[in-house]
Amino acid sequence: MNVPVFWRSHGQNVVKISTTEAEYVACSEVVKEILFILHLLRHLQVKVKLPIRVHVDNIGAIYWAENQQ
Repeated sequence: MNVPVFWRSHGQNVVKISTTEAEYVACSEVVKEILFILHLLRHLQVKVKLPIRVHVDNIGAIYWAENQQ
């Protein structure tokens, strides 16, 4: 079953110069939440099917995330 397990909406605490930067920051926040939930589930000995997909609709943010070194 492919359903979201977590959903939240809120404003960002910092003003961003571009939509790419805003989307990238939002994506990094999602990844932090995923890592927290994974850690919690592993502690509870719940198996999780990996990989976990994060959907981003901004091409610049996707490129930026995929090409970090």
